[in-house]
Amino acid sequence: QDALTVAKGLGEKLLEAQALCLVAQAQGACGGDGAVAGVEAAQQALAVYQELGLKNKESEALDAMAAACRGKRNPLEALRCGQQLVDKFRRSGDKPQEAACMFSLARIHHQDGEDADKAIRTAQEAFACFKAANDRRGEAKALQLLAQIRMAKEEPGEALRASEQACALYRNLPFPSRESRDAEIACLRIQVDANVAMGGMDEATRLASEQQRRFKSLREKKGEAYALLGLAKIHKKQGDMDDALNALVQAPALFLAVGDRKGEGEAWQMIAKIHLGKGDAQQAQRAAEECALAYRKLGDKKGRADAAMIVADVHFALASIGLGNPQEALKAAQEAVALHQEMGDKTQEALSLHLLANANLMSRNFEDGLKAGQDAEAAFRALRNGGGEAAALLLQAGAHLGQRDYDECKRVARVAQDLFKSAGDFSGEDSVEDFLDTVTGYERGTHPLENFRGFSMRQAEPTSGKGDKRQSRAPRKPRQMSNIADIELIKAEAGKDSSKLTLVYYDGFEARAAGGGGRGSKAPKGADKDAFSKDFQDGVDKHGYPDKEQVLYSVRWVQAKEGKNASPGPKKGRRGEFTKEEDRRVVSTGQLGAPRESWGSRYGQSNRLE
Repeated sequence: QDALTVAKGLGEKLLEAQALCLVAQAQGACGGDGAVAGVEAAQQALAVYQELGLKNKESEALDAMAAACRGKRNPLEALRCGQQLVDKFRRSGDKPQEAACMFSLARIHHQDGEDADKAIRTAQEAFACFKAANDRRGEAKALQLLAQIRMAKEEPGEALRASEQACALYRNLPFPSRESRDAEIACLRIQVDANVAMGGMDEATRLASEQQRRFKSLREKKGEAYALLGLAKIHKKQGDMDDALNALVQAPALFLAVGDRKGEGEAWQMIAKIHLGKGDAQQAQRAAEECALAYRKLGDKKGRADAAMIVADVHFALASIGLGNPQEALKAAQEAVALHQEMGDKTQEALSLHLLANANLMSRNFEDGLKAGQDAEAAFRALRNGGGEAAALLLQAGAHLGQRDYDECKRVARVAQDLFKSAGDFSGEDSVEDFLDTVTGYERGTHPLENFRGFSMRQAEPTSGKGDKRQSRAPRKPRQMSNIADIELIKAEAGKDSSKLTLVYYDGFEARAAGGGGRGSKAPKGADKDAFSKDFQDGVDKHGYPDKEQVLYSVRWVQAKEGKNASPGPKKGRRGEFTKEEDRRVVSTGQLGAPRESWGSRYGQSNRLE
């Protein structure tokens, strides 16, 4: 605005038009009423350029108008203006300017995201116009845009071909610039992503490694950093989290050295997600804070919103070890909701509302948590996402638990369980069962309800290869909403730091082989075979069964021995595979440490517990 005032005072029309374009872009970034003023500023800039006869500047005014229209979330004015300019230059036979305006139109269609096919057709027309005008740089730009559109449309093969052609054109430009080098780097990233999308992990790794070495030899820090980022994505996709972290060690510093805040934020974001997936919440916290700082300095709303969601996730994970900050989690979730609502991203808004509901539970604001959970449920229902809707209902059940409305809590949880089941999400179904078991403990008063702190939601992203440890009881579609995965209950033990603990109630004791039958283990050598069971039965006849009491326990399933020299191996059981009540009660585990070696020796070896 100050530059515009000075330009007007000097009577410099060209500077005035350029300042108006900057004002339009800034107003579009602000959104709301400012975006309307931004469109008007872009229209004024276009009028000034036309008055000065600067045809090559008209497409710049069109780009500024498109930026302002994005703030309004309505591209119609920019599309209408762009089409008028294209028609005007086409009638006059001005191919370079027709190509420039056609390219701007294609980019508007792509950013709008409503009609990918129309964006492709427009980009192809722009490429043809640039070719007719013998503009190699323009051809490369159009091919790069085509590659981006194809990737967004999930057509990696076409995207790969277009990006390879664009990359070759950029490398062969007679006078390369910083802009053309950045465009080449972007095309190489598309090639890596396209190969990954097509399952060509080896080719993607070869390409990224080759480019990393090339850019390092050229001392091109930005290119090297993005190549390392590509390698990390490949390792992460294959489940090699340690290799991914090793690839990311230098990336943030390289991005910082060249002032690329977007790349720096992306690198820190991936580091935070990997640490969260590995269960290292404290390392994830630092990475999440660096990510948020980078995007805040950049002024990137989407980046800020994504970083805020990760910060909230980190505090949920930290809560399980007594280090989470409910206020920070709530602040981050509120920021994420506001930013996604402002950008009009319905899917991310639903996820943010889900986080906001849990942050309120963590802060013990149960009424606000119930409202946010209901909003999240409505948002997921509008998106026809059954898994997200079920997760939002589970959060509502948590709010009812905090309000001591146990009947409503259990009713809502059962509805959530049914939705998880219909969505084929057996992990979510099991989470509800665990939650209901815990609700029973609260209802009986075995531990104070003041300890309830919401849910710990560990991020789980689909991977392929040896590192993928996620299992399912039946085939189902990969989970898309990573923030609603692997829900665990957070409880704070009275008088101590917040911690996770599991309580189980034993109605009786039974020793059976893990295979589901068979006889119990042999008694110690020299002991009366039936003495233990008889004495136990005599005690029951005389004194009755012992009172039910809560037990903090640590158990795991082992295979029954089939032969003398056979060694037991782990057997992972799932709730749906067990048919007896006592089986369901010993599925979960809690960390207690190893017992003394002498413990339990008088009862002999167990085939079931270890």
